[in-house]
Amino acid sequence: MDAIARLPKAAWTTGTGQNGDVLDDTLVADLTGLLDLDAWTEKIHGLRVLVREEPLHPRYRKRATEREKQLGKRYQLIATNTQRGQIAWLDTRHRSHVHVENDVKQAKALGLNRWPSRHWAINVARTQIVALAANLLACFRHPPCQPANCARQPRSCCGSGCCTYPPA
Repeated sequence: MDAIARLPKAAWTTGTGQNGDVLDDTLVADLTGLLDLDAWTEKIHGLRVLVREEPLHPRYRKRATEREKQLGKRYQLIATNTQRGQIAWLDTRHRSHVHVENDVKQAKALGLNRWPSRHWAINVARTQIVALAANLLACFRHPPCQPANCARQPRSCCGSGCCTYPPA
């Protein structure tokens, strides 16, 4: 937290949301120069640490540090070795990848981490069934296609690219 407090105001840039919109209440900055990362940079060439500052959400308040509660801000750190790209874009890219962890947990809960048989063909069939179940669950996470929206975007009514209504 001390390194974050030492960041000059000019180091902060506005953050972006997952859809590319600028978030006025969210800031991101490169914290690398203010940290002692010598032990890490020997192992990971080009290591950078980015910090994201956003308003403290009520759901996060229980897990927030005393300093975050006092400031009313939540701070998140991202370690990356990506050398190119704007800081806000790097932050958005890393945050958008979080869903992968949930998908892995879901696949394990569906049975991907348990092989039912010593026979390869049975295990392959089970893996295909689990993959199908995971795909179905992923599809149903998205809102259903609404033909009323198609007047605005005729080739992809819901924005997910799942359909082309009206038919071509």
